[in-house]
Amino acid sequence: MIAFIYPGSGRKSSARLKMPPKIPGIGYCGGIRCSSLLACSVHQYPFELNLATVALRQLATRLLAHEAGNASGQKDTATHRVCARFNVRLSRVAGPVGYRSLLSRALALAQIEASALSNVTVSHDGKLEGLEETSTCGDKDEMKKAGVVLVAQFLGLLHALIGERLTMQLVMDAWPGASLDDEISSDEPSP
Repeated sequence: MIAFIYPGSGRKSSARLKMPPKIPGIGYCGGIRCSSLLACSVHQYPFELNLATVALRQLATRLLAHEAGNASGQKDTATHRVCARFNVRLSRVAGPVGYRSLLSRALALAQIEASALSNVTVSHDGKLEGLEETSTCGDKDEMKKAGVVLVAQFLGLLHALIGERLTMQLVMDAWPGASLDDEISSDEPSP
């Protein structure tokens, strides 16, 4: 309820401002639409965009396991190698800036769920920085879970942007010898 005082008359009038209904994750800061994907300082309720379905997490787990199995003498983590393969494929289509933007968004979404990724950043050339330090200091199981969360969020964003068929085609192009041809169109986000 807002009260107006008319100048000179001393008369008060009140009116109700009609605000659009609240949508989770979209608030109205002073009448201006707010679309904060994290906790908005005005609205104080968290909203996370979780595009990583159970099927995408399973696919991410298989991709990481495939890369871990091919790690003969490489010092990079499986998460680095998965992201590097996506970098090569997506940079051709979306350019390095497009890939870096997608990976940065996936990392921001993954950091909500996996605190092990809190010090990880995306470098200017699209590589993950800080993952090596975290993986040497942290718990191995926690790092595997964090890698799955990051890759699943990345796949979820891809799935939302280009669809299931093109996402799976991209995955099959990046891992031609792997048996990863399951469907990913599960509507349930993972817990």
